[in-house]
Amino acid sequence: MKNLTVDAGIVFADKSNYLCWPLERVGIPLHLRITSVSTSCDCATASIVDYKKGLNEISRAVLIVFVQEQNVEAPALNAPALLGIVVNIVTNDGVTRQFTVNVVHTTRLDR
Repeated sequence: MKNLTVDAGIVFADKSNYLCWPLERVGIPLHLRITSVSTSCDCATASIVDYKKGLNEISRAVLIVFVQEQNVEAPALNAPALLGIVVNIVTNDGVTRQFTVNVVHTTRLDR
């Protein structure tokens, strides 16, 4: 798998956020069994989920959930962080496949 990078926009630190991509979009063949999935950042967890793709079709995707920070003080004073979160997916063929999700991790000012 080539070094895939997904630019995913903005994630607000003080809100619940998630991102999700079909496995085939991030280069993971659907016939492989996933044995583990992880991220390089404590701010996000990853898992494999099933979803309804068509009327009688189910597919799989990687779901990334960002942890909502509880003690965000003075949003205007917190500097945005540019994060490159590496998602590691290990499959039953023993290969670890990776892709990177780039996000701006910041707080909303209009709340």
